[in-house]
Amino acid sequence: MDDVVIGLASLRGRDADRAGAKAATLAGLAASGLAVPTGFVITGAVYDQVVAAGPIGAELRQLYLEALGTDDETTQFELLCSRMQNLVREAVIEGPVRAAILAAYEQLGADSPVAVRPSPIAADAARPSVAALTPSRIGVEGPAALLDAVVESWACQFNGAVLARRLGKDIPQGPPPSMAVLVQTMVDTRVSGVAFTADPATGRRDRVVIDAVPGPSAALTRADARPDTYTFDSEGPTLLHVRPWPAAPIETSFQRPNGVLTAQAAVAVAELALSASARLGGTPQDVEWAFDENTLWLLRARPITLLPDPHHTSTNSATP
Repeated sequence: MDDVVIGLASLRGRDADRAGAKAATLAGLAASGLAVPTGFVITGAVYDQVVAAGPIGAELRQLYLEALGTDDETTQFELLCSRMQNLVREAVIEGPVRAAILAAYEQLGADSPVAVRPSPIAADAARPSVAALTPSRIGVEGPAALLDAVVESWACQFNGAVLARRLGKDIPQGPPPSMAVLVQTMVDTRVSGVAFTADPATGRRDRVVIDAVPGPSAALTRADARPDTYTFDSEGPTLLHVRPWPAAPIETSFQRPNGVLTAQAAVAVAELALSASARLGGTPQDVEWAFDENTLWLLRARPITLLPDPHHTSTNSATP
């Protein structure tokens, strides 16, 4: 049922209107030869059927339009967002749609842990500021948990932070946008992180900056995150500087006195990020990556948000 589920390997760029920009981008990078975990996409048509055209659709649309006309700093706005999210959580995936999703999940391995990633389909879906506010769920196991995670992925686009970004940005005042969901096999992560193909602090386009932590990169979102940071000249790429954090939170065989990554592994991450950027037209990218026992995996690529002008920061920057 291509209108319900599409295998990641079968996606093409033209499928972004069904699979969302996030999933279509990963599929294109996988097709170009980069290592991307296998998986499938639950298309926006499922959201349209279960949510938009379902029993909650009319009320959800009314609340959404009311929220778009409400000051995002008010209690009323927060209440509207909460009501919309709770309303979406009432949605039930059943019948042939449920069967198609669970059949695709079964092909990944019975009750295997997966990552469930929202892939918005909207006028502003490609905006990294919006994409960054629709979080993934990792380590989801079993059919019931998967279906719950899909519904939560639908609900997350109605959180206050996402809707606040849409206010005043010339987004059409129509119904709530559709939402596809990407389901991927989990990487047995030993070390992971993000790589920026421009320095996010200075805006320099000739730098690659890598943040790395032991275990899953979700640790980077914690307030107490202390990643090791590697700075490269993009030519080469050539390692310029390592700033290790003294005490990694868990043991890993990647640990070294000069950081959680070996120099060879750090170079491999920089090359992966630059390859992804090149395949995406050279736009500076924010790339999520992870090492398992044998492979460096690409988990996500999106344009860097609010990259500063390097000419305004170069005189004050200490970046080599």
